[in-house]
Amino acid sequence: MIEDMGAKLKAVKAPEIEVIETESDNQNAVASLVIGLLSGATKSVQMSTTLFPDFYQGRDQVQLAVTEAAKRCKGNFDILLDLEAKPDELRDKVPFIFELAKKNLVKLHHSTLPVPHWLIIDGRDARIEKPHPLYEPTGSNTVVWNMTADLSKEMQEKFRQFVALASPVPSEP
Repeated sequence: MIEDMGAKLKAVKAPEIEVIETESDNQNAVASLVIGLLSGATKSVQMSTTLFPDFYQGRDQVQLAVTEAAKRCKGNFDILLDLEAKPDELRDKVPFIFELAKKNLVKLHHSTLPVPHWLIIDGRDARIEKPHPLYEPTGSNTVVWNMTADLSKEMQEKFRQFVALASPVPSEP
């Protein structure tokens, strides 16, 4: 499924749409990409992830970008943790996420199945990671800005389907 969505993103041809592929082991470059996407969020963020602690907690600018996006989106920020993620361990490793959940700025869900790692911003921009081992960084991404309405609808619907099968993650133990 991830390959299908990545292929769809790459196949989009329209002058207002920008699609890029990144292949880099430089996590600072990946962080800049994520920060750039999150900085444009004003309505909603839909993220599926393992919340790799070295990336989210270990980089102040990423943490700030997530926090500011959550504030701007006023509770329309969903984080779907991959099946292999361990919410109880993440509570100690990325505590700022759970603080945002306590303030009702983000909603946390734990998937009952493996999910592609996506970041969808305002139903307009998206990042899809290529699959990689749990808690290992990735530098392989497909990113699209100003995606078509059809592609946006499809990605958001798939995300909603994953969330519907997920369990809520309490903000406190």
